[in-house]
Amino acid sequence: MNLSKTQINWLSAILISLALGCSHLLDGPDEIESQRLYQQELDDAKRMAAEEARVERAATEICVRLNGPGYTHRWTSEGQLRCVNTKGIPAAQLGQSV
Repeated sequence: MNLSKTQINWLSAILISLALGCSHLLDGPDEIESQRLYQQELDDAKRMAAEEARVERAATEICVRLNGPGYTHRWTSEGQLRCVNTKGIPAAQLGQSV
């Protein structure tokens, strides 16, 4: 297939216009989008910290209610709650350890 000089010029112009028309897709997020994403991550981190603090307070409260004021909580490597006294000794009775 032989293309004339005019056809080659038109094809080149179309390819260049397509490339320029799609170039905005290569841009990263603008400043407003970056700020929105940063704020969303910050809000998520605050929410997660508040949730973690709530879980820790609840775990301590459970241990104190079950064993008395000298007890606090520890988490096992499997994520299980264990009640221990302030010296790190587990709850004395089997039924009192959560």
